[in-house]
Amino acid sequence: MIVLNLSEVSMSFGTDVILNKITFGLNGGDRLGVVGVNGAGKSLLFKIISGKVRCDSGSVNFSKDLKVAYLEQNAS
Repeated sequence: MIVLNLSEVSMSFGTDVILNKITFGLNGGDRLGVVGVNGAGKSLLFKIISGKVRCDSGSVNFSKDLKVAYLEQNAS
């Protein structure tokens, strides 16, 4: 059963496209690793999934019983 589904999620800042049509689904029990260089959009992706930031286009859907949280890293 799919618990999280992203469909064509895109996000830009000015002319800089950070996320371009990201699409994936996760079933219950799945694990996902997100790897990329600094500034690639990893944190932005998690902020969109957690609802802290709205994407420019696309959709994020998850099952009603799924709890989503995002713990920011403290840079100090």
